[in-house]
Order: sequence, then C-alpha cells, then structure tokens
Amino acid sequence: MERNSNSRKGPVVKVTSERKGSNPGGYCKFHSNDLDLSRGYFKYCFGSRTSQGMSFLSENQPVYEAITSVLANLFGLKTPPSYVLNNRDRNVSFDGGQEFSKRNHSGRDFYLISKIMEESEGVEESFVDLRVKEDSVYLEGLMISDVVNKRQNYLARMDLNNLEIFYLDVGCSFVRAVDGFLGVTKKTNNLICEKKKSKKIKKLKGKSLVPASGSGLINLERIAQGIGDLEIPVLNPHGTMRVDELIGAQEIEDIEKCMVDNFAKNISKFRGQGILVE
Repeated sequence: MERNSNSRKGPVVKVTSERKGSNPGGYCKFHSNDLDLSRGYFKYCFGSRTSQGMSFLSENQPVYEAITSVLANLFGLKTPPSYVLNNRDRNVSFDGGQEFSKRNHSGRDFYLISKIMEESEGVEESFVDLRVKEDSVYLEGLMISDVVNKRQNYLARMDLNNLEIFYLDVGCSFVRAVDGFLGVTKKTNNLICEKKKSKKIKKLKGKSLVPASGSGLINLERIAQGIGDLEIPVLNPHGTMRVDELIGAQEIEDIEKCMVDNFAKNISKFRGQGILVE
C-alpha cells in the first residue's frame, strides 16, 4: 500500500488501473471528508524538458491544465468536472498503486483529478463532427491542440435532445505534458523570453467574444491579463483557490504573455466567424 511519510490523516486516492493516457496516473476513486468520487482519473508530471530559466515547473502542470479548463469553460466549452488535488502539506495518500505500477505516486505538490463521464449511445457522428468544427475557433484561441480529429479526446452526450461535447484532454496548450515530462513549444519559449508583455495587448482593447454557449460576452483583454484572478476548483480542502495562490507571479506573467499573443493573432479569425464584438 502506497503511503506518504506524513502521518496526518488526509484525502485518499484509491488507484484502480494501470497508467492511462500519456502521463503518469490512471483511474481512481477519491475519498475525503467533503467529497467522494467513485469514478475518477488522476495524472501529474514528474520531470521537465523546458529550457534553463523557464518559469514553468513540472510539479505545477495540474494547475496549468486546470487553468486551461477554466478558460475553456469561460469560452463556453464543456469539460468534465476537474480538480487540483493540493498535496503541498503532504497529507494525501495513495492506495493500490503498487498493483498496477512500480511508480510511487506519492509526494507531488499537485495532482489533477477529473470525473470520468460516459458517452451517450446512438449519437450521430456527423453532428458531433460539425459541433467540434464549430468549436475549433475557440480551441485554437486558447492554444488547445491534440483535440480536433482525435476522437478519444472528446465525448458526446445528449441532454434533453441537446448535443453536448465534453473536451477530455486540454493539457496541451501553452505547455505540453508527455510521458510525465513538461515541455513548451518553440513559440511559447520565444514569447516568454520577452521582457515585457507583447504590445499586441493594444489589439485586444474594446474587444469581446461571444462564447460558444452564446450567452454573455468575454472581455479578451480582461481575461488575458487576469490569469492570476481565476478561481480553480481544488480538493484538500474542497472549494476554489485563486491561481495566484497556487503558482508564482512569473508563471502567471508568462501565461498571460501567451494568451495576449494568441488572442491577438486570432482576432481576424474571431471576426470572420462572427463572434467578435468591437
């Protein structure tokens, strides 16, 4: 039985499968004093392949993915309920992991735990393809890749005859995570090496986006420069925490550089799709 060295009673993650996906983790059950999740999936990173001096840290990858998930929700896209499991006090324990892997899952600052959702039966694939195509402008706006044309990374559900698409893996955006290692694209590396935010922030002034849900407006400048203010769902304790309570100021600054640049580069695409309000 995997247990971390801290004897304080805390949340328990029951590992129920071998590794699933491209990063360490797998299926799980989660239990704490304020939440029971009978069918979940957890993952994390343990190493980095970023260049020296890069602000992004492998142990914070779950927070980065949670940020992207929250941004996707703000853009009107659906994702499964996901939480950052906070283990900075080292009171999270793992049971059953040794049955499936030699890797000890304990001892990380953060884990991402997501609820496993089932796809509805009999959904017409042509409708699913059309919806994902419509959503692609929002996915691209958030730098989310590895989704379109990868059917395993989204599922379709019917709710009162309404088709809903849930995007299951939004981990590849301003960072990448593969085989437990955190990395960034050349584009991201170049952006965050700049001393100041791009002057492209001027292109976002007075511009808002109609979200995929069609309800409300998204102020692009406010979102791009307000990453630290975002509320992230967390466990241990169960609730929400601001991004600036979870990661450092330089990481936030670098994420904002990426968002500002990518929003600005997609302005013409947003306008062409009729979802930009100026």
